[in-house]
Formats: sequence, structure tokens, C-alpha cells
Amino acid sequence: MIVSVAEWESFQETLELLADSEMRADLVEAAAAEARGDVTTEEEMAPVMAARLGKASA
Repeated sequence: MIVSVAEWESFQETLELLADSEMRADLVEAAAAEARGDVTTEEEMAPVMAARLGKASA
């Protein structure tokens, strides 16, 4: 099988993530939060990030 360097690196990162039980638990929690609608939209997050970065709100 032949894969690009980018694909190989992505595969390696995925394996590292899946090998870490804490990271897997974080992924499960994130999926559950999304399923119950507990998310922040881009529009809601823009002013929060602007404030953190000391910029005028968007």
C-alpha cells in the first residue's frame, strides 16, 4: 500500500490519540455534548475570543 506523507502522519496522530485513554474519554464527552446540543456557535465564540485576544468585538 502506498500513502502520502500527510496521510501517514494523520494516521500516526490518530493512533496516538486512540492509545490515550484520557483523550478517548474526552472524545466521548465531546460527542455526547454535541448530541445533546451543548455547543457554542462560531457567532457566539467570536466575541469571546476577541475579548481574550484584546481585540474589538467582531
